[in-house]
Parts: sequence; structure tokens; C-alpha cells
Amino acid sequence: MSVKPGQIIEVCGESGCGKTEMLLHWLAQCILPDNWQGIPCNGLGIDVLFIDNDCHFSVLRLVSILESRVQVQMQQTETLDQDSYDVETFIKSCLQHLHYQRCHDNVEFLITIEALESLLGNKPNIGVVMIDSLSAFYWMDRNYYCETKLHHLTHTLQKVIEDYHLVGFVTNSLINPVRDKGESSVTPRHLSMDPISRIWQKITTKRYLMWKCASDFAICLQSQEYNQQRLCITEAGVQYQ
Repeated sequence: MSVKPGQIIEVCGESGCGKTEMLLHWLAQCILPDNWQGIPCNGLGIDVLFIDNDCHFSVLRLVSILESRVQVQMQQTETLDQDSYDVETFIKSCLQHLHYQRCHDNVEFLITIEALESLLGNKPNIGVVMIDSLSAFYWMDRNYYCETKLHHLTHTLQKVIEDYHLVGFVTNSLINPVRDKGESSVTPRHLSMDPISRIWQKITTKRYLMWKCASDFAICLQSQEYNQQRLCITEAGVQYQ
């Protein structure tokens, strides 16, 4: 998936389909360096702001992903003396590129978005903003979800992303997707019916619909252009099938 500065990528799907897990793998890709003491990590080495609205973020899971990726690369580099590498210290140095913000309600979320410019002024190395998830507070504060406030929120985020040449990754759990008879999973039709997606689609550059395959442990990812891709998320990363 090719992403350019100023773009916002949205991943939509039902709760439990793997959106946060996908986000953690993208996060690992961002904070890992391209190379570590001769070991190719194939990362970007950039700082990430992770805004956690859903309380699904797990630093232990992120560390496990980072360790697995490093171990895979070390095993592929047969000439290395693995005992001479301090992987734990390396992982800690990678985590220094992560800036974590937990929001407990929509007011905190809005304040966080409006304070982004101030934060970026103090931490200019941030190149990616991740939000998990947009719909976390819908049932708690659904009276707050009027279109005026949502438009203000999306406009503020879009302006910061474009002005500071950032990349945005956001997840969105579809609100009560009603399936027609014969539908085994969510479809693009549900995006147009979702109260959050209708607003956010105006600023997202790319949108992906995500769901679990019924027959196996694979995940399907479908773009706006209806291009469908099966993938499997493993410790070593996202593997396309």
C-alpha cells in the first residue's frame, strides 16, 4: 500500500475483525529503523502519535511484534552471532519513537486533536498519527455526535495532517451494520449507512473495508475501488495471499 504525506487512511470493519492488530503492525513498521547493526529491519524510523480511544492498545503486544520481526531478520542473516546483539535495549530505543495518548471520552478526543499543532511543535519528528478508533465513544456520547461537531473534528485533523505533511491512519468500527439475507460479512453498502463513515469519508484518501474470512484465519481487505486482498497477520508481519 503506497501512502504519501498529507493522506489519511481509514480501515473500517466490525468489532474484533483485526483492525487494532493491523494498526500495531503498521506502527511497528514505522518505529523500526531501516537497519540495525547490519540487520535489515525494513522500517521507516519515524515517530508516531497513537491516539487510543478504544483501550485496545497493548504495549506488550507491540513489543512481541517488534521482537518477532527482529528475530526473523536475525535468523535470515546466518553469519551473525546472535548472542552479541542486545535486542531488549534495541526494542526500548524503538519505543522511544512512540507517543501515546489515551482519550476517555469525546471531549478529551476533541481537545487532543485541537492540541496537535502544539504537540507537533514540541515533537517535530512525529510523521504519523494513528487513531483507534473513531467510533469508540458513539454509544457513550451519541448525543454529542452531531454533524457540526464531527465536521469540525475532521476539518481540524485534515488541516494538521496537510500542514505538517503527516500521514494519518484511523480505524472505525461500523455501528450496527444490518446485513441483508445471504450476506456473510459487511459490504461497502454498510459504509454509506454508517453514521461515522459518512462524515469521515470526506477527508480520507483511501478507505478499506476489513472482515474475517469465514473459512479460515485469513482477513479480507477491500479498497474503495473494490480491489479485494486476502492477508494473514503473523508475528513476523502482514503476509498477503
